[in-house]
Amino acid sequence: MKKLIALLMALCLLLSAGAALADVTYPIKTDKPVKLKVWMEMNAGASQVFTNYMENPVYQRFSEVTGIELEMMHPTYGAAGEGFGMMLAGSELPDIIVDLEKFYNGGAVAAYDDELIYDLTPYLEENAMIVEEILRQRLVGIKNESGVYVTPAFPKLVYVLDENNNLTGGRFDYLTKLAAKCSAKRMYPDYISAKKMRENYEGNVFSPMGCRSFLAPWKDENGNYKFEGRFNQGVVSINLPQIGLEVRGDIDKFWPEFDRRLDVCYEALMCRHNALKGVKSDVSPIHWQYGALARLKKDEPIDKLLYGGYSTLSLGYIGLYELTYLMTGKSHTTEEGQAFALEVMNHLNETVLRWRAETNIGFALYGTPAESLCYSFAEIDRERYGTVENVTDKGYYTNSYHVDVREDIDAFSKFQFESQFQSISKGGCISYVEVPNMSNNLTALEDVIHFIYDNIQYAEFNTKSDYCQVCGYEGEIRINDNLEWECPVCGNRDQRKMNVVRRTCGYLGENYWNVGKTKEIRSRVMHL
Repeated sequence: MKKLIALLMALCLLLSAGAALADVTYPIKTDKPVKLKVWMEMNAGASQVFTNYMENPVYQRFSEVTGIELEMMHPTYGAAGEGFGMMLAGSELPDIIVDLEKFYNGGAVAAYDDELIYDLTPYLEENAMIVEEILRQRLVGIKNESGVYVTPAFPKLVYVLDENNNLTGGRFDYLTKLAAKCSAKRMYPDYISAKKMRENYEGNVFSPMGCRSFLAPWKDENGNYKFEGRFNQGVVSINLPQIGLEVRGDIDKFWPEFDRRLDVCYEALMCRHNALKGVKSDVSPIHWQYGALARLKKDEPIDKLLYGGYSTLSLGYIGLYELTYLMTGKSHTTEEGQAFALEVMNHLNETVLRWRAETNIGFALYGTPAESLCYSFAEIDRERYGTVENVTDKGYYTNSYHVDVREDIDAFSKFQFESQFQSISKGGCISYVEVPNMSNNLTALEDVIHFIYDNIQYAEFNTKSDYCQVCGYEGEIRINDNLEWECPVCGNRDQRKMNVVRRTCGYLGENYWNVGKTKEIRSRVMHL
């Protein structure tokens, strides 16, 4: 009977060894040598240097440190498919097959159904240990130049809520409670609801690309979904408030002007697309030849990756709140305003889908982060149209579909309201709520996290975790009337002697911000 093999078993062993096998020391010493056979295609660059990966000092060092002897099996370069078939036909299979998904007919799912690979669910406990340690490390923070632990802006952490960890008595609820404690102190992790995401992406759950970008579902030649390793061709954002300013609230003029500007956006997006056409894989072998984004041949154009939805081309948007106010005189949280806002969002989405059908390019609708665009668009419009109440007078435009940062609305209502836009803005979206220091009221924060699971795909919390290096104050360093960051205890305004972290968009920021974003941060009200 064929020996079962474990896809990515080596990675699981390496990740779990320290936590699950605390009594194991390296190198492993046993009565018999520990050997693993690994079948692995050698990439083009390595094949020019090595005849076997064990000639690579990295793999040699791995064996030396772990005491695990690796026997590398490589198919003939350029004929990996045939080599894979011959390997399967052999009497004994290797312990590890790298890129099985790529070579096995039907991918990993078929390999599992054919009893070729292990079910890795027994390693859930080991994975949970890794998640727990990551959260504990983030909760501690990172030392600043004064040796004090502060909130790091990177890397971004995203925690997925599913059936077994949504705070309803699941097996891994303890991890979610730790995540809540971490969010209360360090803002991260952010939260994805697997339940809501499956509704929006054909049953799939996957990580964002960057702070908020999501790739549309795409299947390979074997019918398997693929999300990791794909890419975006570029983004062009439409200034929604400017359309309202231009037509002066005239609804009859709005829709024709809206379409005219969408045509301009299309032309700009196609400029980005056409600039990529004809680019050869040699310009960046690690991306296009060695597997980061594709495995193309030398000197092969990347064109085929620009079509069919493998990559996306995104139409961004900003200022849905301001546009709605200009056209209806009301916030888009009102009944009349919401109806108009949804009509605008659906028109954007329908336009993107039409472009996709006409071109076979993966156009997507994307809520622009607008770290600096919120200010530059507003300034352009203030200079052109003057000071307009609730629009250009603020010094910034509201991010994507978000509720006006000044509006009085509770966390649950905000998430519930914004969720309807996330299911339209599938190329990119994120929602947040402003909360005070919740470290002493984690139960309330956990209630919101459970609400996220049932109601919104992607959400996050904004709290304050600043530090003044002059007096040692920990809490919120505030923005004064002169738009300077000022310690409320000692009055320190030297940005070089303070650590300030705020949610700029989906990412945290710690390098301070332009005038518009600073005004927007100062205007934010609490939602909890």
